[in-house]
Amino acid sequence: MSFKAQHKMGSEQKVMKSCDRCKSRKVACSGIGLAGVTRCNNCSRRNEVCRFSAQRRPRRRQEATEIDQYRDEATQTDDTSIQEAEVALGEPTPQYDGLQDLYVDRLLIAPRKDPALPTTAPKVGLAGTGVFGNEYSLTFYSERRLSALSAKLGHDRVLQAHTKATAFLAERLGGIDRLSISMALPEKTSTSTETNSSFVKACIQSYFEQLHPIYTFIDRARFEAIAFGPNLSQHLEADKPWSALFHAILALGSQFHDGGSYQPAKNIAWRFFSISLALFPSLLITKATLHTVQAIAAMAIFASNVSSLHLEHTMIYEATKRAQSLGYDRCTAPGDDERIRTFWVLYRFEKIMTFTTGRSSTIMDSDISSVISPQPLSGVDSNPFDFSLASVRMSRLLSRVYSSIYSVSARGRTQRYYLDVVRRLKSELENWRASIPLNLQPGQPIRPHCIPTTLAMNICVKLHLLYYTTMLHLNRVLLQLEDQPTNESEAVASVMRTARSILDVTQFIEVQPYTPLWVLAAVPLAGFLVLFDVVIDYPTHPDTAVNLSMLDIGIGHFSRIEYASNGSLPGHILADFSSIARSFVQESQAQRPGNDGGSSKILSIVPMPAYMAANNSGMQPPIRTQPAVGLSSSPFTDLPVWLTNPTNEDLLQGTDILDLFNSSFPNFEDDGNLFGFAP
Repeated sequence: MSFKAQHKMGSEQKVMKSCDRCKSRKVACSGIGLAGVTRCNNCSRRNEVCRFSAQRRPRRRQEATEIDQYRDEATQTDDTSIQEAEVALGEPTPQYDGLQDLYVDRLLIAPRKDPALPTTAPKVGLAGTGVFGNEYSLTFYSERRLSALSAKLGHDRVLQAHTKATAFLAERLGGIDRLSISMALPEKTSTSTETNSSFVKACIQSYFEQLHPIYTFIDRARFEAIAFGPNLSQHLEADKPWSALFHAILALGSQFHDGGSYQPAKNIAWRFFSISLALFPSLLITKATLHTVQAIAAMAIFASNVSSLHLEHTMIYEATKRAQSLGYDRCTAPGDDERIRTFWVLYRFEKIMTFTTGRSSTIMDSDISSVISPQPLSGVDSNPFDFSLASVRMSRLLSRVYSSIYSVSARGRTQRYYLDVVRRLKSELENWRASIPLNLQPGQPIRPHCIPTTLAMNICVKLHLLYYTTMLHLNRVLLQLEDQPTNESEAVASVMRTARSILDVTQFIEVQPYTPLWVLAAVPLAGFLVLFDVVIDYPTHPDTAVNLSMLDIGIGHFSRIEYASNGSLPGHILADFSSIARSFVQESQAQRPGNDGGSSKILSIVPMPAYMAANNSGMQPPIRTQPAVGLSSSPFTDLPVWLTNPTNEDLLQGTDILDLFNSSFPNFEDDGNLFGFAP
């Protein structure tokens, strides 16, 4: 190659600093430093052709990781829909510039006045979606909604059912508030070592068989070496964090040996848990260690059931705070590290809990760099299934749903923003569903004969509920974005199908004291109330008969809970809702123009249960009243209007499942009294 050719190539592409001859001899090359010089010094002395090869550009990595492929599929799926939206709206979608525009930024720009929201923003209260919304702290029916229902139904039976539930929760929570702590004194820690050693071994074995495959944050071999060793008593006295962990594991395992209960302080499990609870203050003031985080995490898992639900938020908050302070979210240890596994268990536990209760997460996702180690489960599917990875992916998706739709910074967005976000989130949700094995996959019917173990069935139920509750969030957002939904609306049909799917899964839920509250009651209750609401709003919908049947199935689930709890959890309160729905549908059918007397055509398909007929037999015919002034007939009259009230402080309260009927739990953080008892 001539010098001119090389020079021309060099103007377009960079060349090597050493010629090919010098590189082959591995000697230093003088290069071409002067104009008119065509060879380096070495090649000139040897009278050889001097050639400088072009530099090779580094090749991009062609093989993406599994998570990269998972993310790319979700991103590429909606490119066509985005382009269609741009054409329909006549303006391009604003590109992400790397900076997040938060609501607090708008507050800081105009600190002395309320930041104005765009006049083109749709008047939709996406944060106030009833069971899921922020504004009413998961109080599904606000006072305005109760008034609208009373006007629409012609009676106040919904208000009466609401009052019954409020009275029950007030009494139940008051009992928890007055719970004596005398049984949780540290002096009683020695009772655990006096317990039958075979029972202790059985509890530990049950924990590792039933819960450890889901919450894999403990080294089993190391734990059992101490628990079954000769120096257990000395270890319990010398190491308070490990003692709290030990007793929390016994509390969790004893629930699988008839040691649990739906009420606190009345069972063997609470005896073990109370010892850990007595050690909890010491864990907060001493230096945090791995055992400290694991002990509080185990206590949080126990507190996720019905008997101690008032402690769940405190436990998970303290555990995640200490895990992050120890740097477990940025741990770069190679291999299957116990610290990393502990963090990821806390991550998915905290994300699900905060999303269910409508609180903002305490974990900053942008600071996470810990690698997820594979933890495949055997005996769940023909191929090993990594449930931990699947649940972490869903937890991350829940975090994205909350931040992009329900957070304060999402207020004032345009309708196109919500449509685009919902499409993208739905695409990611479907990609997640496709990654689940077929026999466990949401959207597929649950076939018990194809699921080998009880553990596999519990995992299957959780996967289905996570999928359907997330889909119900997104479908309700689309329903709110429609101006005047009708019976033919696809958004209405989607909400109905998803709510029915949730209630259909309830037949496979294990009604036991150790079942987490969000599985046992929170998600089924959400599906039940949403389905009741759409039945009232669309009584002439073609699927009304099916919806009424599914309401009966939901009542059956909560009746099972009442029976299993010996009446301590009165699920029969919800029977009033189904009776109200049936009566209203019958009246709506009778009032339809052109009705030929077959007013109960829909109800004749699904006969009313006997207990509902008894409730209705003595009821006077409802008197239709005029709706209150200013009440809209829209099914979302209880939702907030961002434009007219942009500074409502209630928006920041969250959707607390524990405050379902305007009841309150003792606040452990404000009054400085950890367990609600005077020192």
